[in-house]
Amino acid sequence: MSKHTPGPWVVRNSDTVYAQSGRLIADCESAPYISRPQPPNSTDVANAHLIAAAPAMYAALKAIQAWSFGQPWPRREMKQFTDIDA
Repeated sequence: MSKHTPGPWVVRNSDTVYAQSGRLIADCESAPYISRPQPPNSTDVANAHLIAAAPAMYAALKAIQAWSFGQPWPRREMKQFTDIDA
């Protein structure tokens, strides 16, 4: 598995996601480059916020996975929990 840029990730300018280090993660602007600057549409903004939440969601999945390993079988063997690191 490749490494990801550590979080937290933040949204700037409504539709662009950056790492805390300042590294660009994603530009969710759907308008063609030639027609910029247009205000971002609601889909672009929603996509940026979803992408920015990825590190926190991954951490939550890892916590759920750790919790599941303390559960009695068969829960700890569920594919949903063992595939998180895949």
